[in-house]
Amino acid sequence: MATKRTGYVAAVYLATMANQTAIPATFQIDEYKKDKALFDDINYFIQIFRPVMEAMEDTLLMLGNELMTQSDTCYDYLKRASIGNAPLTETVTNIATAYKKSTSKSATIFTLPPSGSVVVDNVIPETFLVNNGKTIL
Repeated sequence: MATKRTGYVAAVYLATMANQTAIPATFQIDEYKKDKALFDDINYFIQIFRPVMEAMEDTLLMLGNELMTQSDTCYDYLKRASIGNAPLTETVTNIATAYKKSTSKSATIFTLPPSGSVVVDNVIPETFLVNNGKTIL
């Protein structure tokens, strides 16, 4: 439920609670109350923990960068040490094969319905995102 819809639900909920006789008896108002209370409770905790989660994600990103740098350094050491060491040569070859960098990337095309959205992860720096439609990105 998007932010705009949250306001809609809140307004309808308040109006329903103030005018319960306008709602047919077949509608389960108690369930509606429970769902609204649970939504509000979960949303409250999300608001509290969001900054913590963002900080953890930032930390994880920095650690990932550090680990990549350290792993690249170790991989270079392993390559040098593998000369004349058949088991290590095989290990280094397996790593090189499994994690070979692709030299060509094909374009990924996303077709979105009106008011649709997409999240693009792992965007490679210095690549282009092209909007072939009329929608403002």
